[in-house]
Amino acid sequence: RNYREKLVAMLIAVALWFGVVYRTGEVIERSVNVVVQYTPAPAGMTVLRLSPAVVSVDVSGPRQLLRTLQPSDLTLQLDLAGVAEGVQMIPIHEDAFRVPMAVEIVDMTPRQVMVNMRVDSPAVPVTPAVIPNRGPDPPQSPGSDDGD
Repeated sequence: RNYREKLVAMLIAVALWFGVVYRTGEVIERSVNVVVQYTPAPAGMTVLRLSPAVVSVDVSGPRQLLRTLQPSDLTLQLDLAGVAEGVQMIPIHEDAFRVPMAVEIVDMTPRQVMVNMRVDSPAVPVTPAVIPNRGPDPPQSPGSDDGD
């Protein structure tokens, strides 16, 4: 009995469930940890340390997109072109991030990274010196006189 009413109620319940779960166009926020990458150091320079190695980024975008977003979908590339020797703080700008379309950066922590650069030492040619091996001293026979 009442099959028609039960069927209509079931269809309404399923439609409402889909409407709640798959809200199209709903914008949400999510936090993602992004690994700090950097361009090669200038010629003759070496990066000794870069800290922190990970930046926490708050992003916003469509619910469906952010639900499947992976940390590897976002990249942070710092440009070390003008960095000099020593310890320096490099600010992180939003344009250093690559994010999927329809995803926006809301905030990040920290907003700068510390980099320690060193000038490479010039290469010094090394020439090995070969010293002939004399071998072990010959054993002395018992009772021999050392010349005393």
